[in-house]
Order: sequence, then C-alpha cells, then structure tokens
Amino acid sequence: MFENTHWYTTGNYTSLVVVLNLGRDLLFFMTSSFFPCAIIVIISWMSFWIQCSSNSTSARAYMGATSVLSMLILTMGTRKFFPQYAYINAIDVFYLINFIYVIAALAEFAAVTYIGNPKVKHPVKKGVAETTFNIIGEGAATVENRTTTTTTTNEELDDQQQQQQ
Repeated sequence: MFENTHWYTTGNYTSLVVVLNLGRDLLFFMTSSFFPCAIIVIISWMSFWIQCSSNSTSARAYMGATSVLSMLILTMGTRKFFPQYAYINAIDVFYLINFIYVIAALAEFAAVTYIGNPKVKHPVKKGVAETTFNIIGEGAATVENRTTTTTTTNEELDDQQQQQQ
C-alpha cells in the first residue's frame, strides 16, 4: 500500500492505492480434474479398437460401464473441493461434455452390437417380405417367412424361388 496524490481540476486529493495479486494453484486443478477426466475419456474410446465379436462383448461392456461410473465418481468427488454455487460453472460444463463423450462411446458399442448381431431380427419396412433359407442337410431346407416355417426339399425350394421372380 502506498499513498498517491491525484491532481484534479477541483483540487489536490490524496488517495490510498491497494494492489492485490491473486493467483490459483493450477496444478491442483490439473491433477484433480482435467487429467483424470482425459484419461477416463481415452479409456472409454479404447473400446473402439477392440474387434467386435462375441468374445469381446463382455470386455467392451465392462469398459463402458466402468468409464461411466468412474466419471460419476470423479464428478461427485471433486465437487466437494469447489465452492457450492446455484448456477453452472465452467467445471460443470467440462464434466458434462466429458460425460457425454463417455456415454456416446457406450451407446456406440450398444448400437454396433445390436446391428452386427445376426441372431437379432431387425425391423423390416412395411410391405417387404422377409424370407430366409437355411440348408438342413442333403436334399432338405427350411424356408422361414414372417408368419410360417415350412420344410421343403431342394427341388421345391428352387420352384418357390422361380415363382417369386
């Protein structure tokens, strides 16, 4: 603090000048918030590099669920170190964006698993008949329609295919 004299048109006035230097420990925020969030998001993205097969489904599901739970724990755990406000802070927006990235990785896994599973019958547009042909063995096959399943021989199957064309 020091005294300062200001010259104005109305006269000479003295004033007291106070200079405050405020600072924050950036390392605390980097180690408690930013780095852990980045690591969790990167780990959730690692499921993109796991080949989609029936053997890896549980690994991808565990990785996605663990990433979501880790983000929730990190978000709730670090909030106790920050002052409580009634409005949204920048750190809340940062956590929300990271949480959206993690949820998107989990949703991508669910969509790829659903679409890529040949056992799941996907919805068919109206007016389109769905027919699958499975060869049972020598001289016989099954024809599966949406409503009925019949067993026919290969010759009958060829006749049905020609009639449909």
